[in-house]
Amino acid sequence: MKLLRKLFGMEKAPAPRLEHRGSREFDLRGFEAILHYKFKDPELARQALTHRSYLHSQPEKGVGESNERMEFLGDSVVGLVVNEFLYRKFTSLREGELTKMKSLLVSRVILSRTAKLMGLAGYVLLSEAETGSGGRDPFARCTRS
Repeated sequence: MKLLRKLFGMEKAPAPRLEHRGSREFDLRGFEAILHYKFKDPELARQALTHRSYLHSQPEKGVGESNERMEFLGDSVVGLVVNEFLYRKFTSLREGELTKMKSLLVSRVILSRTAKLMGLAGYVLLSEAETGSGGRDPFARCTRS
């Protein structure tokens, strides 16, 4: 984690906010503040944070789609961004060394830890059942969407 903080200039975030899990609404401004990014389409942010379990637990609210399709695209986008960063930052490293670094940085474990460090866990929309079974821990799927 120290490497990630050093590479990306990240500071430890306050404890994650968990009040969002049972509500369709979430704190978009808070989420944007953590990311230092303003979404042009807030529905894309909501979809990126919506776990499949939440859709099944809230059918009457018409929540929309889960983040699963975004995950498919997100895998490639994260890989591209990390590849470009490493390529530009570490100009003296060989391909094999860059590949090892990339594999570490895009792993589910590291992405999940990074999202927790940033305080993103409380923004993921999960069903109460998923939350009760420890679903907030393995939310790496959302970090790629």
